[in-house]
Amino acid sequence: MGEVFGAPMTPGTVASPATRAARNLGEFTEQVRARIAAASVAGFDETGSIRVEGTLQWVHAAQTGRFSLLTVHSRRGTPAMDAMGILP
Repeated sequence: MGEVFGAPMTPGTVASPATRAARNLGEFTEQVRARIAAASVAGFDETGSIRVEGTLQWVHAAQTGRFSLLTVHSRRGTPAMDAMGILP
């Protein structure tokens, strides 16, 4: 926003609307999950940890050529992929 409008914004100002928007993605997120699960080819990966509310968490990705879903989980591997809700 600062670069586009010349009005610097604090991280909190940006985080608040982003958090509200993310909470309202329920049906959209379910559609993305369903489309990735139905795809003939999909990729799954996990990346390094990030800090979330003071604790280290893992970022997990599921993607096709058209859809991507990123989730954050405290664990790596199967528990996190199960929580993502795509793989059977």
